Amino acid sequence: MSVGGLAAPALGALADSTSLRTALMPLIILPALSGLLLRGLRDPAPERQSTPHLPAR
Repeated sequence: MSVGGLAAPALGALADSTSLRTALMPLIILPALSGLLLRGLRDPAPERQSTPHLPAR
């Protein structure tokens, strides 16, 4: 399915063993951390268009 479906049981177990606040903290921190890391990425360079080769005369 998705990462959320895989992480839900782990977050539930964490909430049961600690507190709901502790279990929801990664849901705030991880997107913020991801946003900071992704800011350093650049757009890919456009592909070069090759000129058609004309046959020799």
